[in-house]
Amino acid sequence: MAEWDSPAQPHDYPPKIQSPPHLPPLPDRSKTRSPAPPSPPPPNPSENDPSLHPGTYVVQAPKELIFRVPPSQNARLAEEYRRKMQNRQRKCPYSLRFLGCSLSILLAVIFILGLAGGIFYLVVRPGIPSFTVETLAARKLPNKAREQFNLIIRSVNPSFKMGYCYEAGGNAALSHKGREIAAGKTPGYCQGFMSSSSFKLTVEGGNSSGANLADEAASLSLLIQYPVRLKVGGVRVLSMSLDIACDFRVSGLGTTTNRTHNVSRGCSAKMPLI
Repeated sequence: MAEWDSPAQPHDYPPKIQSPPHLPPLPDRSKTRSPAPPSPPPPNPSENDPSLHPGTYVVQAPKELIFRVPPSQNARLAEEYRRKMQNRQRKCPYSLRFLGCSLSILLAVIFILGLAGGIFYLVVRPGIPSFTVETLAARKLPNKAREQFNLIIRSVNPSFKMGYCYEAGGNAALSHKGREIAAGKTPGYCQGFMSSSSFKLTVEGGNSSGANLADEAASLSLLIQYPVRLKVGGVRVLSMSLDIACDFRVSGLGTTTNRTHNVSRGCSAKMPLI
């Protein structure tokens, strides 16, 4: 057999493992130290000093700083100001509370009155009556140097649930060219809602009042002030004045006696609150 002349290669067991050159070595945790705990805060002098009130802070300043000591009267002025502010704060809530209560009561009263008025108008539906002069008759009174004018006036009440009671004793005046030729008092009567009625109005004047109207188409004006009482559900609730104004023309009024003239002219009426 042939023999190997090459020397035997030595082998080291086990092989050594080396860390890569690019990785840093791991630190030794056994040599690291934990950080020291924080030191406790300095004690508050106010906790140990019984003369300090709660909420008082003690400020420590360096000795190198020199502060000016305020005069003693500043403390007295500050105390007086603090007392004035406290007294003002005590008085203000009462006045504001009274003002708020008064305003609330006033608003409540206004709201209630407005609501009641709205309900009244929706249910009653009041309306101003309308008037029309239908006829006019003139005659001389016997044994008197006076003339009498009789007018028939028709009234219409458009209210849905409200009637009118026209009281006697109102003033009525018949005028021609701004001069009053006759005057009288109104009669009294009651009128229901949504109805019409007629009444007779009599006015008297001097003997020469009709003579001025003999030969011309006279323009006459009738003014009536009627005291009226409102009636709702059979109960008279309110009294007020009704003003009526009528303008119309009549021909040959002074030439005839006891003659009725058809007029049929409307009038204007004014009544407060309606």
